[in-house]
Amino acid sequence: MSIFTPLDRAAASAFELQGSYKGWIHSIEGLRGFAAFLVYLVHYATLIRPWMPEKSITYYVSETLFSIGNVGVDIFFAISGFLIYAMLIRRERPFLPYAKRRIARIYPVFLAVMLIYTALSFVVPSESKIPTGGEQAVWYLIANYLLLPGIFDIEPMIVVAWSLSYEMFFYLVLPIIMTVCGLRKVPGTLRILMWFLLWVGVYFVAPDHFRASMLIVGILVFETSQLISRDRGSASITLCALTAFAAVLAFKASIYLDVVTFNNAGKLSKVLLFGACYLLCIAVFCKDGWLSRCFSGRYFRYFGNMSYSFYLIHGLTLKFIFLVMGILLPAEIYASSLWFWVLFLPAFLASSAVSAALFLLVERPFSLDGVGVFDLMRSRSVSAS
Repeated sequence: MSIFTPLDRAAASAFELQGSYKGWIHSIEGLRGFAAFLVYLVHYATLIRPWMPEKSITYYVSETLFSIGNVGVDIFFAISGFLIYAMLIRRERPFLPYAKRRIARIYPVFLAVMLIYTALSFVVPSESKIPTGGEQAVWYLIANYLLLPGIFDIEPMIVVAWSLSYEMFFYLVLPIIMTVCGLRKVPGTLRILMWFLLWVGVYFVAPDHFRASMLIVGILVFETSQLISRDRGSASITLCALTAFAAVLAFKASIYLDVVTFNNAGKLSKVLLFGACYLLCIAVFCKDGWLSRCFSGRYFRYFGNMSYSFYLIHGLTLKFIFLVMGILLPAEIYASSLWFWVLFLPAFLASSAVSAALFLLVERPFSLDGVGVFDLMRSRSVSAS
């Protein structure tokens, strides 16, 4: 028997999840893992920057990955928009149970990581973001624990937590909008027009919050999925989606590296990214092409299923790795492009291992299906006997 068979079984029991609504699409899980990996690129490139000799080839590679990695959050927004809207548009749900479920999905892992950050802020005060004044410190902590950074101009203690503010706002406001506007009784084409006009309105009225309008991409993807066939045009849609997505990433990197400098290039990239993410999600969620099958692969999905834990804790793991590296191999003495390549995979694996522990100890038992690491251990011991 292959050694990979028991490992595969262990991975499946730990990270395989059942979709929570009719029509669950496995490729969603894989794309979520890809988004988490993109976010990893941002923080890895940021923290290894002191060791990068400027103007070296690896330096430009690192900076390019940093620029395109930011798209990971945009993909997360699109996925959330798709999933939550799909759940709510099918049937009306009582608001309080729905809100309780959404809070339970977000808060346990966030609270666990926030407690770690808070404790470490006092253990390592040089890395703390907490203001020195007593009253200011209290209000800063309250704001962070209430998920206010993001919508409000407050520095998040967990760098990526700003996006959770928008996620929670979206969770709580969307069912109210749908009920007040009676959207379930409105024809799909009119709903598409309404959501698109709302996106345009956010662009002009609230440009500081425009990035969160990527949630509307997911809504539009769901509405489109109700109008198109899954098996027609899969190859052409996949090719168009990949071409558009790659072109937008290249454009964003060119802007970041000052290769493209014309006026309003940044604004144009945001609009183009909206279209590229829309096409990508159509290809992955709504078609049966090779890209959808790729993201449906089990290890893509396993990583995607723990991506929320990874999203919140990988930055802290990387910070620890590079703090230790700064002590043992200070950048002013040991700067070299080689470090980027040598540490890339080990740092990713270490981040994934810590994230897996958080997923099994907190996220899965308290936010998902109630199955924790001890349940898995008991089930394996029973099956072994």
